[in-house]
Amino acid sequence: MADTEGSASEMLPLPEPDSLELSSLGLGTAPLVVYRVLWENRHRPLTMIQIRLLAAPVLESLGLKSNPEQLARRRRDLNRFFVFEKTRRDRETEYRLVGKKPGVEPTIGINQRVRAEVLLHGRCNMCGRTVAEDHIKLQVDHRLPKELGGTDQIGNLQALCEDCNRGKKAYFAEFAHLADQIAGAAQHQEVHVRIGELLKAFNSGWVRSDALEMVAHVGAYQEDWQKRLRELRTIGWKIESRRTKAEGRVWSYYRVTQFNEWPKGPVLKAIKAAEARRKATRRATKA
Repeated sequence: MADTEGSASEMLPLPEPDSLELSSLGLGTAPLVVYRVLWENRHRPLTMIQIRLLAAPVLESLGLKSNPEQLARRRRDLNRFFVFEKTRRDRETEYRLVGKKPGVEPTIGINQRVRAEVLLHGRCNMCGRTVAEDHIKLQVDHRLPKELGGTDQIGNLQALCEDCNRGKKAYFAEFAHLADQIAGAAQHQEVHVRIGELLKAFNSGWVRSDALEMVAHVGAYQEDWQKRLRELRTIGWKIESRRTKAEGRVWSYYRVTQFNEWPKGPVLKAIKAAEARRKATRRATKA
């Protein structure tokens, strides 16, 4: 017998996995992966074992945990916004995503603990000036602006001085006409796809490195996002780079001149397979 977890009255349609409506809820990367699994199987119920089998490859490719306890928590994270039909069968509970709850808004703002953590070192992430030595005032900045799809998650936050923050806002104002494309790139779960989709959105135009970095950090901080960018060449993308001096510093720019369709399945898995094939070819050539 099935029962409904959450009120089913006046349910709203389910948002698609890559939609701005879903991203505006402020869910983390792992809950979004679980949501995609449930959304793609919304016409049939799934047990937690089935959810884990479908979600684990994607989570692990993103460097996220996929153990049963973590997956159960991520599934429960969705209860705030969505209605589930639950069925008890053979000692297992099955879940089916049936609708979005009306009138439930995401948590707004950055709490004091997160704010303190972002500002902890007292240094501007862009210019390097400090509160102690340069008497600057730091602000909590969204690496990717919220109006372009950025979230309040700590991986999307940084400390900037007032001057750098004004300059960054002015820079992004230049791309207001591409807001939908940038926001669309930010919605993807895999960092390779976020970077690649942003490059594509500029239609072979040059993209400054800080814009790519901001999109790369959405959902989780990427220590070596430049490597993720280079890895796209492994699967047939042609990406050019240049360096330009402006306002007293040197900026790196990138543009894509050729790209392929995204592989079916995790991009990182396709990249590793392509790298393995190249190594095998080089060994065979030397032999």
